Amino acid sequence: MLAFPCNQFAYQERQAAAEVEACVRQKYGVEFHMMEKVEVNGHEAHPVYRWLRLAASDDPEVAPYLGWNFCLFIVGRDGRTVQRPSAQVPPSAIRDDLEVLLAAEM
Repeated sequence: MLAFPCNQFAYQERQAAAEVEACVRQKYGVEFHMMEKVEVNGHEAHPVYRWLRLAASDDPEVAPYLGWNFCLFIVGRDGRTVQRPSAQVPPSAIRDDLEVLLAAEM
């Protein structure tokens, strides 16, 4: 898993990326990789999010706007979006799905 902090949503991530990382590790006990802060929508969107938005779309000409920074994308080794769990789903709830996907793709 990777996490990309973003300040585009209600300006909730005003701190530097290192401060955001320290906070979520302490408060939520996360163990996944935290990346630098990025933009996920608009002209300044990080290339990873431009690609994810296009890959998740039924229409390759239209990249969906992400309405919240807690967007989950499960991507297969072929680069296709396999699943987009709800933001309310804790990562532990999709662990079995991830393990099946990893086992099938090895």
